[in-house]
Amino acid sequence: DLEWWIKSQRRSLLGEIKYMAREGLLFEKCYRNNRGLWYFTYPFHMGLLLLIVWFILLIISALVAPAGVPAPNSGIGVWVLYYLILIVGVAGLVLSSFGCIGLLIKRATDKNLKIYTVPEDYFNLSFILAILLSGLLSWCLFDPLFITARVFMRSLITFNPIADINNPAMCIGVILFSLFLIYMPFTHMMHA
Repeated sequence: DLEWWIKSQRRSLLGEIKYMAREGLLFEKCYRNNRGLWYFTYPFHMGLLLLIVWFILLIISALVAPAGVPAPNSGIGVWVLYYLILIVGVAGLVLSSFGCIGLLIKRATDKNLKIYTVPEDYFNLSFILAILLSGLLSWCLFDPLFITARVFMRSLITFNPIADINNPAMCIGVILFSLFLIYMPFTHMMHA
């Protein structure tokens, strides 16, 4: 629009919220402008969003089911939460890992993206992938029901450390994630 700055602007808070929600949840611009990138960007970000929901569910579970497993006489809500943690956690880990691997490959092989991708981008995606893969290994090999994850979350909330965790993948994941939380504010990923 020519000379847009001298014309009156129509603003709508609802319109702004709708635009931000569409862009934040659907990545419409990426879908329209670079569909090949969208196929990996979308699952990566939706998986990360699911993992945030998973953390919140783990916190709630730690408060209502201290042992990590609901008691047999627990209400339906506690059991729904128990299975929701399984579904959301696995979906988040799988989607994020798929998207992260795809983004690494896409950035390395697409000549249009390659010129804009700096070494920090590869490092960031590799760092995130290491965290995600440790989570997947933890789930597959040591904690298929996320019981240790639930108990660990409870120990964080109550400041009561767990005496023994027999899950090396989880230990590595917690260390990597902690380091990532220290590193993230100094990167362009702070938009999260």
